[in-house]
This record gives sequence, structure tokens and C-alpha cells, in this order.
Amino acid sequence: MNKRPNYFLFTAPFVAIIAIIAVIWPTLLTESIIKTTTFLFTTFDWLVTWLPLLALLLGLYFAFSKYGSIRLGGDSAKPEYSLFSWMSMLFTAGIGVGIVFYGPIEALWHYYSAPIGVNNPNLTPAEAMENAMSLAIWVWGVYILLEDL
Repeated sequence: MNKRPNYFLFTAPFVAIIAIIAVIWPTLLTESIIKTTTFLFTTFDWLVTWLPLLALLLGLYFAFSKYGSIRLGGDSAKPEYSLFSWMSMLFTAGIGVGIVFYGPIEALWHYYSAPIGVNNPNLTPAEAMENAMSLAIWVWGVYILLEDL
């Protein structure tokens, strides 16, 4: 039997401390997060640009080198899914991640500053909300409809 560490015991106190700080000193936590992310993005912006490119080049190297022909699963293993199924699953996973992380915030972003469409400061809150939701659905709605098919 392989004994694995219980990661909950390590992470729960950290999450509890952050939650307590967020409740007691929300301004301090917000300022700390802003300062930290500003530092990371201004100091390591080159890493955000070059690391995905490096990962792509490394993946292409392994795919087209002698290591790309290594068969995973043994000589008699058959793929459970076709290439089309794999590509469909990867596409759906990417869209799902986008919807989860960017779907809700995008409507709020359009509510406060619509990049296209009606961007009139004299709109009522209901009209601004309708404009924001129509823009957000324009971006994500087609994929949501396709996933329901």
C-alpha cells in the first residue's frame, strides 16, 4: 500500500489564515494582493511571454524527435478515443475553463466599460446590464449552445 501525504492537513491552516485576514483586515489583504501581483507582473512579465513559447517548442521537439514515436501503453494497447474525440475534449475543456474563469467577470467588465455597442453614460442600470449581458453572451453563448447539443 502506497502511503500518500494528506495535503489537506498542510493547506487547510494556510487557507484558514488567509480567510481570517480577509474577514478582519480586508483592506490590508486587498492592498497586499495588488502589490504582490503588480510586483510579479512587472518583474516577471518576460516569463509570462516566453514560458508558453518554450513549452510549445519543447513539445514540438519531443513530438518530432525520436521520442515522439514512443508508444504509450505497450505494444498491444489500443486508443480508447479517436484523435477527433481527443481534440473535441481538449477544445471543450478550454472553453469550459474560459467560461468558469472569464464568463462571470466579462459581463461585469462590459457593464462598467463596454468596448463595443452602446457605451452611453446616460444609460439606466437596466439598459447597461442588458448591453453587458448581450456582449458577454456574444462571446460565450455560441459555445454554450453547442455544448448543449
